[in-house]
Amino acid sequence: MTMTAVRSKRVLTVCSMAAVAACLVWGTTAAAAGQLRSGAARPARDLPSATSVVRGRYVSTVRLDRGTLGVSPPGAISPPRFSRAVAMREFSSDARLEGYHAITFGYGIATITKHTNGIARITRLPAWVGFAQSTGAYNCPAFGSGSPRPPTPPWSGYAALVIGAKNGSPAVNYVARSEACNSVAPASLSSASETVSVPSANGPVDNGTVAVQATVPPCGGVAGISAGGSASSMTISIGAVVPDVLHHCHGPKLVKETVVMDPAGGPGAPPQLVSGTTAILHGRLGPVTMVQPG
Repeated sequence: MTMTAVRSKRVLTVCSMAAVAACLVWGTTAAAAGQLRSGAARPARDLPSATSVVRGRYVSTVRLDRGTLGVSPPGAISPPRFSRAVAMREFSSDARLEGYHAITFGYGIATITKHTNGIARITRLPAWVGFAQSTGAYNCPAFGSGSPRPPTPPWSGYAALVIGAKNGSPAVNYVARSEACNSVAPASLSSASETVSVPSANGPVDNGTVAVQATVPPCGGVAGISAGGSASSMTISIGAVVPDVLHHCHGPKLVKETVVMDPAGGPGAPPQLVSGTTAILHGRLGPVTMVQPG
């Protein structure tokens, strides 16, 4: 039996850890009647692919949104200050790309012509850049048969993580202009964040609930809590979202929450799975995989 808890005020309810972000959104939209439509993209020559990177470096120029985001080969510029393994870890645990599928990842020269307040401008930045594509479906309201459907951009469903390859450089997410629910959503640019499993102290089971106290890294916040196991032992993992680039942080903080492990049922309901004899274990710490393999 696998359960995941997602925060709602001071009490956590149960949903899936691999899709904490999706669960948070789905809880507000699932009740809307609608139809499911995939944001699949049509092929284009300058879209990223597995052949765009050779030996960790871009060997061809790739673009999204007619060049609003572009990555070109790095040529003979100086090597990055930190390794591909470190950057790849940030890509695979990127909070914005939860549920996306990886396309390619490598070192190149990135430029983003879109500007957003509070986000550093990216112009010919030596960077580690990972591309991913969403293959999910949308919960859309029903449309009349006569509703016109706009053309689907060839880069619909694509997104990228750009990590400046020098210490102190920006790290940003770019989500391309995409078709969804019979309309085209504009491109977006935001600061990048990583999802990590953080340390916590877990109390004993009390009437199907467990009190937890988590240590959240500087500038971070609790994203969700997963719990899974059996009547003999349950494992709890607490996910936090932490900015890739920290600004004006004031050290780690302690967060206290209550996890509903096994709500008590009414008359005639089966007995609770967890009890005072259930061992409460701590899950693995560190980055949480959010971007699925291509």
